[in-house]
Amino acid sequence: MKAVLHQRRSMVLKLVTECTFTINLPDSLGRTVLHYAYLFMDDPEMIILLQRCGARTDLTDVCGRLPRDYSTLSCGVDEHRRLQREVLDADLDIYTYRTDFENSFRAAIKAADLPLVEHLIAGLSRHGDVARYSQFLFDCVDLCREDIAIFLLKSGFRTDIWRQNPLCINQIPVCASRECGHSMVSLKQRAVETGCTRVSKLINALTVDTVS
Repeated sequence: MKAVLHQRRSMVLKLVTECTFTINLPDSLGRTVLHYAYLFMDDPEMIILLQRCGARTDLTDVCGRLPRDYSTLSCGVDEHRRLQREVLDADLDIYTYRTDFENSFRAAIKAADLPLVEHLIAGLSRHGDVARYSQFLFDCVDLCREDIAIFLLKSGFRTDIWRQNPLCINQIPVCASRECGHSMVSLKQRAVETGCTRVSKLINALTVDTVS
């Protein structure tokens, strides 16, 4: 399933011919390799090959969906994208849990270890959307790790992120109810406050590119 998920055609071909006993094994939600093929590989030849190697077309997932129900033709573009995102998010969750990604990533930023950050992001990008972890950019600008922040921004981390004002204390009722008047702080604001001028300039440039 991983090979299909990441569209590694040559690996899929090797596995379906050498490990046919796995072809109908479901994931935790009842999806088989054929479900994944309809979802991630727009390749009629691959679908036919999987069926010839024993992939069953009558197996349903936990929601009662057949493999063909995962095709764009059957479920429509929006639902197809939603199903893809559901699978990719689950794959990313598994990867980050197994690798203790968040703790490793935070430690690498704190240590200003750019090579390790690059290694971690390379692994993360193979399993989903790296932008999910954009909030770590605040760690970078808080610690003035400009090289790391710039790398992350160029790798697809979002610029339009905000966080709670440090003056805001949730234990105080007026803050907890958001009636304190403390405004949220944007990434750009925080970069300016900490003197990360290269980061703020890059945010401006990326924002202009997005608008144009």
